Amino acid sequence: MTTIDWASMGITLISIAGTVIAGFIAWFLKEQVGETRITKANELLKKYKLEFVLKQSWVEEAVRYADQVLFDKKGTEKYDAVMVFVAGKAKEHGIELTPTELKVLVEAQLHKIRTGFKEGLTGNPSSNSELDSSVIDPKFLTQPNNLKE
Repeated sequence: MTTIDWASMGITLISIAGTVIAGFIAWFLKEQVGETRITKANELLKKYKLEFVLKQSWVEEAVRYADQVLFDKKGTEKYDAVMVFVAGKAKEHGIELTPTELKVLVEAQLHKIRTGFKEGLTGNPSSNSELDSSVIDPKFLTQPNNLKE
């Protein structure tokens, strides 16, 4: 008759159970850390997207203000006013804004306005032609509406 060595069987079972439990704990921790990293990355992405949208809206607001209210100022004075306004807004909200990024945002907004104006004149969004000065006076873009009702 064979005798069962309960001690060695118990040690084997404990070893197997320990390996399974350690594997489960490792898997669980890996999943938690992975989820945390993904969550943090998504939060950062949302934050950067929100900051970018805010910066764009400030630039759009400042460019429109400069165009409509500062009509008697020169282009460089308007440009400087836009830069100061947007930089102040970013600082007020604790958002980092480099001078290069600010310049790019302002130039993009100005390009968007100019392109939109050209599209309105030609009806062709792909038109790259310059404005014909005989069609419209460029001062019209910076002058207030002087029409009386």
